[in-house]
Amino acid sequence: MVYRRQRHVVELDGRAFHDSARGRDSDLDRDLVAAVDGLSTTRIGWGQVFGRACRTAWLVGRVLHGRGWTDRPVACPDCTPDELALWTRVPRTGGTP
Repeated sequence: MVYRRQRHVVELDGRAFHDSARGRDSDLDRDLVAAVDGLSTTRIGWGQVFGRACRTAWLVGRVLHGRGWTDRPVACPDCTPDELALWTRVPRTGGTP
């Protein structure tokens, strides 16, 4: 996912497409090209998406806030009370909290 205004890329990383050094090297090359274009990259894995989705979404929101995003992520109905507590810590305006 490319967040153009924040000049940031979030990419799902996993073994399905990276079971070799060549596959991993392709990702690293793509990251380098993105950096040349002024984009930063965050790679997230299967466990972060399917095991810790709420926390991962909150952390990605924090990254985007640090890059000028002024909106707020929305918690899902499956978030635990501990995960919901994270959402109150996301600032309402851009910048680093």
